[in-house]
Amino acid sequence: MDFASSLVEDWRATMNVLAIDPGLKGGIAFVSSPEVDGVRNVRAWKMPLMKIVGGAHMMPDPEAIQSIISLHDPHHVVMERVHAMPKQGVNSMFTFGGGFMSVITAIVAMGCPEPEYVLPQVWKKALGLGRDKGDSLELARHIFPEVSLGKSSDEGKAEALLIAHWYRKKHEGIK
Repeated sequence: MDFASSLVEDWRATMNVLAIDPGLKGGIAFVSSPEVDGVRNVRAWKMPLMKIVGGAHMMPDPEAIQSIISLHDPHHVVMERVHAMPKQGVNSMFTFGGGFMSVITAIVAMGCPEPEYVLPQVWKKALGLGRDKGDSLELARHIFPEVSLGKSSDEGKAEALLIAHWYRKKHEGIK
């Protein structure tokens, strides 16, 4: 095996992926590869939230996100590239941007690699999905039967798992 091939093999051997859907209804997923003894390590969480000091709004909780990251050893981070929607108010956009940056802060503080950002249209198209989050939930249940994905409130977890699956599919050539 030549040097370049060995680097690719080493890279694939450390395909521990942290995937994040950064919205308030988003989620965080960790998927390891390769599977050890035929068992893969797959975990998913709803986006942990905290109240903004002095307000009624919520935002992703960077300390809780750091705790999740510390349980694993992600070698790759992929995050959905999201943006504020047209006609949102200034306060909404500010809160949205602050939440997105709290997720980035947690990733950087834990010394994780810089995230690869992917537009939802890109990963969903690659997996044959549309805008319906129910379809994402169903596909995630099929690909990751070991993860409890019961109700519509688990859609963020499902989408984070599918972002990780998309990333592995893109970089490992898995089906």
